[in-house]
Amino acid sequence: MRNALKNDTLRQALYAAALPQLILLCSCAREDLNWLIGDPINVVATTEPATRSGDNIQTANFDDGAEINAYYNTTVGEQVLGKNPTILTASAAEAGKNRLRPDVQPYYPQTGTVDIMALYPRTTATKGITSFTVKPDQQDESNYKLSDLMWAGVTSQAKTTSDVNLQFSHMMAKMSVTVTGKEGVLIKSVKIVNVQRSISISALSASACTLGAIGTETDTEILLASTSNTTVNNKLSGSVLFPPQTISGNFIEVETNYKDIAGYTYFSVIDKEFKSGKEYSANLVVKRQDIGFVTTITDWENNGGSIAVPPGSSAGFRIVSTQKSVRGKDSWN
Repeated sequence: MRNALKNDTLRQALYAAALPQLILLCSCAREDLNWLIGDPINVVATTEPATRSGDNIQTANFDDGAEINAYYNTTVGEQVLGKNPTILTASAAEAGKNRLRPDVQPYYPQTGTVDIMALYPRTTATKGITSFTVKPDQQDESNYKLSDLMWAGVTSQAKTTSDVNLQFSHMMAKMSVTVTGKEGVLIKSVKIVNVQRSISISALSASACTLGAIGTETDTEILLASTSNTTVNNKLSGSVLFPPQTISGNFIEVETNYKDIAGYTYFSVIDKEFKSGKEYSANLVVKRQDIGFVTTITDWENNGGSIAVPPGSSAGFRIVSTQKSVRGKDSWN
């Protein structure tokens, strides 16, 4: 018993002597221990409204399971996470927001602040992206989503136990078209033509996503909607996304049930600028006497209803929403 007491006393004395060194060691290794004891960075997301004709595809929120790239940087040189980018997966929206679940949990540094940048759709790029290309066939919902480049950024985020909200901005322009055939005209397909599908990204950070020059590819068509040859359909509608750019010439191609070359009707524009984060809409009517003609679209502020297109006339066209400032970014409203 006496030896046991001596051993306990000796053990306590050794612990007491070693305690200052242990404290010093922990202090030196504070950055490493930070990832074990620090506060987690929890994020939620909202997206600016982006209603697709006939569908509600990622309007005010992401779909359940949507994957996003997140990039973290600090002001003090500490690495927030040993994995950049972090893959964030959206859960079903609650109270108007998606909770974003990280594949590896990031933590705040002990000092300084954090910059957070996020991009949708997710890519394999480790340091963001330098260009973006939309899909040539967007009548499929998955391809439409993959064409919807969105960016969000938060700078100088101090440590907090509250959720950090990432407000995503749509970077592409959106075109919604409804075409109705009259007098026996059936609509087989609707395409956006003469449009460049790629664009460079000149600057990318938690402060901004700056788009650069558009591409020069020869494939300049985007399928908006189509029906089979055997399906009777006098009305097609849909939406497509493409990089902001100025277009002059044929813009909307409508294929009808007339088999020869005259079965196509085109709607053209003259030096029309399509802007990032804006949605444009056309409601067009094609009659038999219109087939084979090219009609120039003018009057972009027209708020009329269905637009009849007799040969040689100007089709009404309208902007259905305007830009709204949200954290300095444009949005679809």
